[in-house]
Amino acid sequence: KGGSDVPQDMGVTGEWLREWAQNRWESLLHFMVAPGQDPAKRPEPGWKPTKEVKEQLKSAMRDGRPLMQEQVITAAKITEAGFSFLLKPLRAQVWQLLMEMMHRVRTAKGHERADALVTCIFQLSFCTPGTGYSYDNLSAGQQEFVTLLGHFGIVYIPANAKRRFYPTHLVINICSESGPLTRGAAAPDASADVSQLSEAGGARAGADVQDDGRCIMVETNYRVYAYTSSAL
Repeated sequence: KGGSDVPQDMGVTGEWLREWAQNRWESLLHFMVAPGQDPAKRPEPGWKPTKEVKEQLKSAMRDGRPLMQEQVITAAKITEAGFSFLLKPLRAQVWQLLMEMMHRVRTAKGHERADALVTCIFQLSFCTPGTGYSYDNLSAGQQEFVTLLGHFGIVYIPANAKRRFYPTHLVINICSESGPLTRGAAAPDASADVSQLSEAGGARAGADVQDDGRCIMVETNYRVYAYTSSAL
């Protein structure tokens, strides 16, 4: 239930939601790489992972490996599985997180509860950008699930209106082949042809790599180093 039947919040537009969700998701990735980073320096300044976020990242995935691992003395540390997660396209990252959430529910509360979450994901996928929806038409388990998604930026829940939520571009059209799920113009295209990347690298082979400080180095022992403008 959404649209004219549900009160809309001033200033919550499709464009605002996209920027907010992207900053929240990027802040999550920054936390995975550098948990000790000053929160003020994250894409969403001041954002700190909630207990729910930390539990999800540290819980064992379907293959038994968590994205982050608790350390005895120091802060939690990203795992090999976590690095693999970072290298995936945005759509694949969101899908993996959703699947892991459902796996946890299926393990703890059974298939019927998890199936209700599948229905919820399909409903969110077909929502309208910038439109608020009510919790009232969701089951108790689905309401719990949507609230959890809010911690990750997959939906936005206004602080002054806990009974409605706004699906963001991270989940809208997630079930279709194409949609608004992108990292933005500044991000590389995950589907770029390898040959195009090779040609681009070849064209720069004779150029001065110090012009913008970005380059990729491959050693004879197959180690790869990337110097980019991304904080990740």
